[in-house]
Amino acid sequence: MFAGFLMLELFVKDLSVWVPTLELESDIQAWADGGETVLDDGSAPKVASVPPAMRRRLGRLGKISLYVAGELIERNGYMPSIFCSRHGEIQTTIQMLKDLIWNDEISPTKFSLSVHNAISGIFTIANKSDLPTTAITAGEQDLINCFYEAYAQLKTGDAKQVLCVIYDEPIPEEYQRYCPLPPYPYAIGLVLGLEEGIKCSISQVECGGGAIEEGSIGVMALEFVKAMLKKESNTELKINSGETQKTWKVEFENY
Repeated sequence: MFAGFLMLELFVKDLSVWVPTLELESDIQAWADGGETVLDDGSAPKVASVPPAMRRRLGRLGKISLYVAGELIERNGYMPSIFCSRHGEIQTTIQMLKDLIWNDEISPTKFSLSVHNAISGIFTIANKSDLPTTAITAGEQDLINCFYEAYAQLKTGDAKQVLCVIYDEPIPEEYQRYCPLPPYPYAIGLVLGLEEGIKCSISQVECGGGAIEEGSIGVMALEFVKAMLKKESNTELKINSGETQKTWKVEFENY
């Protein structure tokens, strides 16, 4: 047990959320409050910020992540960006591996869009942006490590705000016994800064003990957004790390 470890403070200046079938802000709020069930109907949003020729090549994960990024750029202007995903385009990657097994040809376009920084690259090309963009993968701690990357950029660079996009989709069914999360595709976009907005103070407060039962653990980024939309003063984010557990405390101010 230890407290106050790895503390950081960031301000959420703007937010965009996409989850299947929830199109209105009231739907998203009801989902956060626990009164709206997400049903994955296979849909994807229209990505107006990406030219049609590029948009046609995108998979579903690319469309949902670039949708939330486009919304925030439209409202807040261009800024450095961080794209964070645990699995990336894993559905496409697994299908290509299956194609190799059966000696089928692999599409060069699918291959080029399956690499982990492909979506961030499409984002900068589509928006003709020469600002820095970073692609990271951080396991179950995707939200926390994305925030640390944003904090480092804000403290050491000239940017006053950074766009963070956290996105994922379920892995293929045959592998879900190893990793059942996330339960549905999602993308969360956050504009983060060091002042103005909803203040978030985050610290790791506990490490140790046995692993948490799968049914009582959620996706860190989704749990964070739900707590913020419910205007909670604080919440705990729990993850499994091997056979132990980690707990992060988040305190919110300035709603």
